[in-house]
Amino acid sequence: MVGPGLIGTSVILAAQRAWPQVDVRVADRGDALEPLASADVVVVSTPVEAIEGILALLAPLAGPRTLVLDTGSTKRGVMAAARAAGLPRFVGGHPMAGGTAGAEGADAGLFDGRPWFLMGGSADAAAEARAFVTALGARPIAIDDQGERHDRVMAAVSHLPQVTSSALMVVAERAVSADELAWAGAGLRDTTRLASSRAEVWQGILATNTDLVAPLLKQLAADLAALADSLDDPAAVGELFDAAVRAKASCL
Repeated sequence: MVGPGLIGTSVILAAQRAWPQVDVRVADRGDALEPLASADVVVVSTPVEAIEGILALLAPLAGPRTLVLDTGSTKRGVMAAARAAGLPRFVGGHPMAGGTAGAEGADAGLFDGRPWFLMGGSADAAAEARAFVTALGARPIAIDDQGERHDRVMAAVSHLPQVTSSALMVVAERAVSADELAWAGAGLRDTTRLASSRAEVWQGILATNTDLVAPLLKQLAADLAALADSLDDPAAVGELFDAAVRAKASCL
């Protein structure tokens, strides 16, 4: 394991649950990677902006049968880095699980029933990756490209909600006093749950998916601006709410 944060430590705990006798070796920030050279599986679970450099360092160390996985939240840059490094058995991955805590919030059941996207790699490496994440409790989802579809979907269903939630919390906090903010009900709490996310996690994610997230944020801003000028128009308000209800019912 390279990067024993929330996801990395949860992978370790889930692996120990699946294979009680598993031999786990951990490399944290600044540690040498050479002790991982003989591993059957290496999982890189650092912040996404660090993964590319780590893959280059792993390439000369990984054995011909070593399966290398990552858990980065964006995939195009990671997949390109793996190709450039010449890692023969690399499979890109992204578990749709997480939280606001660090390693102290790790849980062996964090991935149970959760989607885990997988892409790239030879047929045998991809099969081993599917078996590995299934053993961790996850539900593997194969994507047949080099991260383009993954990053486009994540921009809409993960990255846009995160930025929106954080921005909403800031605007609400600026609009009222601290005492008045404490009067908020479940609506604000539910819609700003993601606002507790740490900046150091999201800075790299957004920087590596800017071209796909920025247009969505601009579209949302334009739609909100248009609505702000039509709040006294029942037809305009009704159109938005009806469309949202239809979208919600069709997918969530």
